[in-house]
Amino acid sequence: MLKNARSKLRFGSLLLGLAVIFSSFLFPLSSFYAYAITGPTTAPGVGSGAIRTDASNNIGIGVAPGSDTRFTIQGTTADGTAYGLVVKSSTGTNVFTIRNDAKVVVGTTASSTLLSVAGDIWTNGTVYASTFSGPVSGTLNAANVSAGQFGANTGGGNYSFPATVTIGSSNTVAFTAISLGGAGQTQYANFVLTSDGGNAQIWKSGSAYSSYGGVNALNIYTSSGPIAFHTGSVTNAVYIKSDGNVGIGTTGPAHKLEVAGFASSDTVSGLKVATTGWGSVTNPMVYFYSGASGDGRVLRLQNNGARTDTSIFDIVNSAGTIFYVQGNGNVGIGTTGPNYKLHVAGATDILDVQGATNAFYRATNK
Repeated sequence: MLKNARSKLRFGSLLLGLAVIFSSFLFPLSSFYAYAITGPTTAPGVGSGAIRTDASNNIGIGVAPGSDTRFTIQGTTADGTAYGLVVKSSTGTNVFTIRNDAKVVVGTTASSTLLSVAGDIWTNGTVYASTFSGPVSGTLNAANVSAGQFGANTGGGNYSFPATVTIGSSNTVAFTAISLGGAGQTQYANFVLTSDGGNAQIWKSGSAYSSYGGVNALNIYTSSGPIAFHTGSVTNAVYIKSDGNVGIGTTGPAHKLEVAGFASSDTVSGLKVATTGWGSVTNPMVYFYSGASGDGRVLRLQNNGARTDTSIFDIVNSAGTIFYVQGNGNVGIGTTGPNYKLHVAGATDILDVQGATNAFYRATNK
């Protein structure tokens, strides 16, 4: 009896399998698919709405699916407090929301912009924006930074650039590269350079600033070390030591002004004082003055050689040499070849020593 039951079961299974195979030929499998899932009979977008699908498997919620849109949701109102799509966390907190007023919100519900994110945003691509409002961190393409005042909307502060900043490298016309201060600045506009050796400053004084160089002065300052000026081919052309001594051609001036580096092969003078006019009795071209009341040397000329073919000091006018001092100490007046300690030459009276009224001694060249 058990054997007969098993045989009947096998036969029934065989018949069921044949029925499935036969039906697949008579009815295409697509006939089992539902082309639409309809909800209440109310129109889409009103009340509870409906979920619809079309032959392309596009889905619409609250609206008929679009022919070129895989998933379409239509809200029930334009009210910003209602949502077209809400994704919640396991605790029921809104994680991602698309509001009916077209605003997208992540991690929050409040939004005054089209996209609001409560938290940080990371991207390995490019962020494009016509304007930025509020603090911005990270890397910005400098080509997309428009003109304006740094910190104007955040209260200002200190700004630093960790690498080289080039200003105006592509310009071929004159322009202002860096502008500090303004016409209303009565104290000073300051430019500061800092290293492990201290700080250096360049500042322009205003009408209310009286320190250092005083009112309206241009000041150059270093907290330690010298101040040096260089040309394209000459280093330390002018060198100001920390004690205030100034060297031209030397980095070790021992005097308030020291000029060095002149060689006998040079074709220019080591020091020249020239004007387009001439001096006067009260305003000579060169004026050496000692304000001390005691005795002291005002002018000293020193030559460590003893050559007789050159001078260590001479006075010249358009007619020739007037006064000439040789390297060996001989002095010439009217001659550049003095053979004596004092050698006076001339075609007329050459020496006239006078008293109060009459000549005390007169020497002539007859």
